[in-house]
Amino acid sequence: MRPRRHWYFLVDMGMSVSIGLIAAVPAVVVGVNGELPTGVCSGALYAATAVQCAAMIVFAVLRPAAVRWELLLTCLMDALATLGAILASIDNTDAVNGIDTLQLVVSVVLFVVSIAEYMLVLLTFGHLRRNISLLTTERNATKNAHLYRRDQSVALRVLVDLICDEKQRLEKFL
Repeated sequence: MRPRRHWYFLVDMGMSVSIGLIAAVPAVVVGVNGELPTGVCSGALYAATAVQCAAMIVFAVLRPAAVRWELLLTCLMDALATLGAILASIDNTDAVNGIDTLQLVVSVVLFVVSIAEYMLVLLTFGHLRRNISLLTTERNATKNAHLYRRDQSVALRVLVDLICDEKQRLEKFL
């Protein structure tokens, strides 16, 4: 999330609750014979589709995500959900099933990519943390040396080695 955009979680939850309440209206409204009045189901479906379209537009306009990857993929998932709702409104169940399957596949791929990214960060920061501890150890070892320039050259050498190592590690992954 972008700074000062954490309130968007409330907007997102509010829209989800709204869609859930709209979807529950046909179950609550029952006619005299125990049958639904005509148009209640389709009206609830159209209202839920409108709320889903509004959710997609609100996310695209407010852009609450700070990371482009998250922003683009959330827009993709919202667009797929909106397309699924529109196709459900026109009673195209085969296409809706295809959209639902595509959303599921995209979600699983995103989950795997997120875990891989997290592991890459852990590995990179673990390596960086070891190099920083090496730098502080060498600096402490040379702290009492009489030559200040020697201390600076050791620190500079370790920093250059650290930068080169990190550059090589990142080039391997990219």
